[in-house]
Formats: sequence, C-alpha cells, structure tokens
Amino acid sequence: MPSKKKKITKRKFSLKKNKMEVPEVDQAHILEEPTPDMTTREFHEDLKELIEKNIKWSQVVYSQNKAIKHRLTMMVLLNYIKIIIILTPIILGIIYLPPLIADMLAQYNEVINNGASFQDAIQKFLNKQ
Repeated sequence: MPSKKKKITKRKFSLKKNKMEVPEVDQAHILEEPTPDMTTREFHEDLKELIEKNIKWSQVVYSQNKAIKHRLTMMVLLNYIKIIIILTPIILGIIYLPPLIADMLAQYNEVINNGASFQDAIQKFLNKQ
C-alpha cells in the first residue's frame, strides 16, 4: 500500500543580492511519521532529502548573516570616521586658538591704545590754537 502524501505547491524564492535559491519546503512531508508500510530505504531517502534541505537553508542563512555582519562592520567604521571628523577640528581649535586669540587681542589693544594717544594729540593741537 503506497503512503499517502499531500502535495503542497512548491515555491522557489531567490534572494536579490545573493541570487541563492531557497530550498522548497513540504511541511506535510516534514510532519509525516514513518508508516509501517514505509520501507527503511524510503525512510532513509526522505531523511536524506530533509538533511539536504536543511543544509541548503543553513547556507542561505549563513550567507545572509555574513552580509549583515559586513554591513554592521562598515556602519561601525563609518561612525568612528564621523566622530573623528567632528572632534578633530574641535580639539585643534582648543589647542591652537588661545595663542592666536591672545596675539590678536594684543594687537587690537595696541591699536586702541595708539588710537587714544592720537586723539589726545589732536585735542592738544586743537587746544593750542
């Protein structure tokens, strides 16, 4: 007596990036228990088929995980680069700007002081006349 197997429509999916074929899944076949009329050979063939599908699924999952890991690594690396790009000018500004500002203020005070003495000179000249 042949074993009764339900046929489920088989679908093939392909992953866009990896172009790997996802193995077909026959859920009724997976849940099927060996029947007394099923020979050992048929049982082993079914078991072999399930193991092959499992290996294919594992390969698909592995390739997806590898791509995800690569993407996450790149994201972390780019975040470090962003932090460096933002912090480098700030740190350089903290180091180099205080002496530059001090020099600029010294020159500004010199100009202001000279300007005040120039005004005093003009006042003195006007007062003489």
